[in-house]
Amino acid sequence: KAYALLANNEYKEAALLIKDIDISDMSDEDIALYDQVREQTFAKAAEDLYSEGKMYYLSGNYEDAETALNDCLDLITDEDYEGDVLYYLGKTAEAKGETATAISYFERVVSDYPASSQATNAQNSLNTLNASVNTEPAENGN
Repeated sequence: KAYALLANNEYKEAALLIKDIDISDMSDEDIALYDQVREQTFAKAAEDLYSEGKMYYLSGNYEDAETALNDCLDLITDEDYEGDVLYYLGKTAEAKGETATAISYFERVVSDYPASSQATNAQNSLNTLNASVNTEPAENGN
């Protein structure tokens, strides 16, 4: 089925279909076919998912943004923009009020992808979130 999707230029659908396949019990012929589909789909699908995820984030559709961006991370083959994906996952988590998750994503961008086009933005977001966490009033338990 994935090969048919590939033949129809449905890269994202083909990649998402095969990404979780366990190839340990497959024949050499099936592994070769899997590898062919994977090589032809993962990079293109990851780029498409990144664009979709960013678009969903910018339009305020945070659930779909999170799904698309996480799927992108599963398929990404080019680390040149992995920091950008993590940044938008952080911004999505921040918009959803998931501060600890957002901080975690921003820290990964800054530490693991300092040359990313979003590294400075991630550091700025990290500074803002850390400042807000440190200035929130403590719960008094009543």
